[in-house]
Amino acid sequence: MVEEYYTNDGHVLRTQNIYEYLSRVMYGRRSRFNPLWNSYVVGGYNDGEKFLGYVDLLGTTYQSSTIATGFGGYLAQPILRKAVEGREDTLTETEAIEIMNSCMKVLYYRDARSFNKFQRAKITAEGVEISGPYKAETQWDFAEGLRGYGP
Repeated sequence: MVEEYYTNDGHVLRTQNIYEYLSRVMYGRRSRFNPLWNSYVVGGYNDGEKFLGYVDLLGTTYQSSTIATGFGGYLAQPILRKAVEGREDTLTETEAIEIMNSCMKVLYYRDARSFNKFQRAKITAEGVEISGPYKAETQWDFAEGLRGYGP
């Protein structure tokens, strides 16, 4: 991206170009038995067209209206699909924030040794806005009565 910016030839890499590049890099590293142990979510907004794609360490790619990585792929993805799919164009920002908060709460309750702070990114035609950190509001009062998991 930096090299493309400095050449100043009027050509700009689009989100789809970065997505394709990452898929080739990850597949090439996997083929040489030297994978990068990462999962990437590539999102963007180009020429009025939304884009959201996923690339993993094997070079596997897919595009969807909802994507979650890691543990979220097992627990948050079903919540996201149920709440978002079919409503992509009518979903408001407030509703999206509520959905994300519920997903983060479920993930934190399931793995309480993790950290309950997160950031949100908003991608529009005007650019990218990263805000936060936010804290997942949780309730642990029920745990005081549990016995057998410590001293």
